[in-house]
Amino acid sequence: MKRIVKKTSTIVTVIALVILVRLFVSEVCVVSTESMEPAIRPTEILVLDKLSYGCYMPRRWADIPLINVFTWVPFLRQRDSRRDWGFHRGWGLRKPKEGDVAVFYSPEKPDMLLVKRIERIIEPGTELALDSMRDVVEKMAVQEHVSIVKRLNKTYIGGKPTNRYTTKTTFYDMRGDNTGNSYDSRQFGPIPEQAIAGRMGFVLWSWDDRTTGWNKVRWNRLFRPVR
Repeated sequence: MKRIVKKTSTIVTVIALVILVRLFVSEVCVVSTESMEPAIRPTEILVLDKLSYGCYMPRRWADIPLINVFTWVPFLRQRDSRRDWGFHRGWGLRKPKEGDVAVFYSPEKPDMLLVKRIERIIEPGTELALDSMRDVVEKMAVQEHVSIVKRLNKTYIGGKPTNRYTTKTTFYDMRGDNTGNSYDSRQFGPIPEQAIAGRMGFVLWSWDDRTTGWNKVRWNRLFRPVR
């Protein structure tokens, strides 16, 4: 009986450690596109650093690793989808900086993670002119749940006539290094701070499908920090 209790305790401890590491420290991910070449090659396995910026706290049970298997049951998944604990970020080592390679949730597909470089940081309280960048501003307003309506040659933001929009939160202009083959903020606009999942850490594994044998592995890229 003691042996069973000891094994059960060990299993529970391991599961708890896995959950804590996945939530607060790091996560392994695979990049499948060429948008960040040469910094990141397609099919590389990388480590996502969640500690630097502070971890993205779960908003529902489905966001918690391993525990989310229970949400695979249809009626539990349906109930959990209506749950929202709100946005909260854990303590981090530093704020995101321009030039960082960051991972974030897609504004168009919230369950999909994207990786791009921070081109520009738009701080809260920044005034943006509608005339020169209306499409961008409208996308940012949607993220902040602010209405922009054009009526009788006048633009109303939050019900008030104005031609300037003032940001409420921090936004990041995200761009791919491979500009000719990247779907980024040029299409979907800047992303809000709450979409940032973490900073891309280092290359865990890299291989080249065009070669065979020993040369298939890109040995010079293993454990290389992403910069």
